[in-house]
Amino acid sequence: MSSDLREEIIRYVQLTNRRATPHAVVEGMRNRWDDQLDPLVEADKDPRTGRPRKVKQSKLFGIPAYAEQVTTTLQQMLDEGELDMNQSTFTRQRTRHEKPTGWISFAWTTAALVEGHKTVTRREWTDRYATRFKQGDLLHAYDRRPAWGGKPVALIRLTQTPYKQSSSHLSPLDWDAEGFAWLQSMGKKVGKETPREVWQRWQDEPQDFWVVRFEIVELL
Repeated sequence: MSSDLREEIIRYVQLTNRRATPHAVVEGMRNRWDDQLDPLVEADKDPRTGRPRKVKQSKLFGIPAYAEQVTTTLQQMLDEGELDMNQSTFTRQRTRHEKPTGWISFAWTTAALVEGHKTVTRREWTDRYATRFKQGDLLHAYDRRPAWGGKPVALIRLTQTPYKQSSSHLSPLDWDAEGFAWLQSMGKKVGKETPREVWQRWQDEPQDFWVVRFEIVELL
């Protein structure tokens, strides 16, 4: 349970980015973890109805309640270096002195990236260029190419070595992972097209892309 909780906390911190305050983490994970960490258990009978009464396990046995357990886990993760703190917000810790080994620019989808709605990108790279990247690489994410005056907006880590795939094999899950669902809901365009038009074009006119999957380590 402890390792599952820690993994969930890291995912939550990555997705919420600058909004991952201690209170936000506790409340944001409550629906999924409250019943697991502090389940309802049968106590005595209700004197009015005669039916068994259920109460939280923490109240019956005097063990830490859900919020206290998560808060304790957060502090342990800080102490052990799994998380870092930027002012009052949690961030994903990176290896001390680790430096980015490259960069990727996101241009039209930068907003989805910094808002935590983008975890994959597709690129028309040459095979030779793609071999520069591998799983575990720490990279700068730019809002546009550095040569065009772009600035780094985040640090990302590749969760898989990039692989080539035809856009005819798009996963429905990648509609969200590309950030397109969020961009579409916000009325934003990808170049001159809507996200929906880009997605449809990829399916109607298949082409090979290098698929780059990543997680956000830190916003800059």
